[in-house]
Amino acid sequence: SAMFQSRMEKASAFDLYIGTKNEAHLDAYQDQIRRSVPVTAVRRYAVYQGEDTQVTDYLADHASYHKFSSRDMLMAFSDYAALRAMKGWPAVTLETGEYLIHCQDYLGPSLADYRQPIRISGQTLELAGIETGPLNQNLWDANGHGFVLVVPDELARNCPVSHGAIAAMTEEPVSGEQFAGLCAIRDRYDAAEGLYDTLYSKADQETEAASMSAMVVFPLYYLALVLTMTAATILTVQQLSETDRYRGQFALLRKLGMDRREMRRALGCQFAIYYAMPAAGAHCSSLSPEPGRRGGAGNHDGDLSPRSHHRPGAGAVLPDLPVLYLDGLYQPETKCPATRVTGAWTVGLPSAIIGAAGAQGPETDACQEESPWRLCL
Repeated sequence: SAMFQSRMEKASAFDLYIGTKNEAHLDAYQDQIRRSVPVTAVRRYAVYQGEDTQVTDYLADHASYHKFSSRDMLMAFSDYAALRAMKGWPAVTLETGEYLIHCQDYLGPSLADYRQPIRISGQTLELAGIETGPLNQNLWDANGHGFVLVVPDELARNCPVSHGAIAAMTEEPVSGEQFAGLCAIRDRYDAAEGLYDTLYSKADQETEAASMSAMVVFPLYYLALVLTMTAATILTVQQLSETDRYRGQFALLRKLGMDRREMRRALGCQFAIYYAMPAAGAHCSSLSPEPGRRGGAGNHDGDLSPRSHHRPGAGAVLPDLPVLYLDGLYQPETKCPATRVTGAWTVGLPSAIIGAAGAQGPETDACQEESPWRLCL
């Protein structure tokens, strides 16, 4: 989503932008805007061609930049100042004998050490500074291709025109009907002259970005949900296949004095860790909510805490494994008031004792009275 949002901002820095190689086309667009699109600010201007590709060549050598034109693009300072005002950016100044470079953000570091002068209309200009920000610099017939050189008005107007443009900020987002009226003019010129004008609106770009996000995100979330449920099923089947072994182990723990509530608590902690560990890596690699979180592995609503096993309806998502393990557990009557083994001790029982759980010895009421921790045998 952030990727599409960034692309949308670069493609439409203004609410409405029109660029054309034939400046006469702008008259029809202006009339249509005046009739149907309420604007708060609008600027008609030209983008000019420089005398060489000095800055273009520098960027091609020092940055990931492709040459789009045969000359560096120029903009008159008055037009640049008007566009900055429309964007709400701070005002800048340009003294006699100076020029500015406005470029996209990614080119800023590459131009940080650039200090070379340029020659425009026979005059040498020194670099006054570098500005960055979205200014429609990645479109055809745009405000330069990645960058534009801002020079004094009188020097810019002595250079050949590359294309004309209209930039506007509107009172409300451009509606589909309003944009369609402008597109009709573009299509008419395209059919008559074979010249396709550049036409963008921010509202149209936002709609396109939302559509692209939906096309990419929804299938990925669905795939993530399928993979999550598949993993949960595999883990659950593996746990169910060991029901008999766990039942034998807890039979021994019962004989050692652990009651049913403590067994359920120990099992709840075990299952929480068992189901949470596979998801830990994915959770750490993304700050967004886990796909398919509701009804996720381990219990209902994706909650991995042991207490969720006690909630009504949890078995609709995952069988209540403690019940399967503990149901049918041999619980002999004993007269020994032995102190119960704590849950913490249960988890730390030696594997030899746990492994021998299946071999149940004969029942007896004898108690080891000499030990403060009495054990029923």
